[in-house]
Formats: sequence, structure tokens, C-alpha cells
Amino acid sequence: MRRYVIAHLRLLTLTAPWIFILVGQDLTVAGLPLWAVYTIAASTVYAAFVAYSIAKLWDSNAEDAEL
Repeated sequence: MRRYVIAHLRLLTLTAPWIFILVGQDLTVAGLPLWAVYTIAASTVYAAFVAYSIAKLWDSNAEDAEL
């Protein structure tokens, strides 16, 4: 359980575009600033990890409750 909490905190920290404070903000991808594309991609990865974590922990808790 603790490793999921640590992983969530790390991934949540990575969703903020910290690296784009120092890097040039002139780059665009599909008409969006690069930091916005990064944030969207990181949020998608974080959402997938949350779904995986809930499914994994929910299954293990359900098995423990049946015993």
C-alpha cells in the first residue's frame, strides 16, 4: 500500500510542468504550447495509474474480505 502512495505522489508531482519554467516556452505542438501537451500527457498517464491502482487494491481487499 505504501508503495502505491509514494508512486502516486511522484507521478502527481510530475504532472506539473516544472521543467518548462527554465526551458523556452515558444515551442508549440498542434497549436498548443509544449507545456500544455506535456501536462495533458502526464495527466493521462496518472489517470491510468490511478485506475490500475484502484483495480489492484480493490481486488486484493475483496479477496481479504472473503476470507
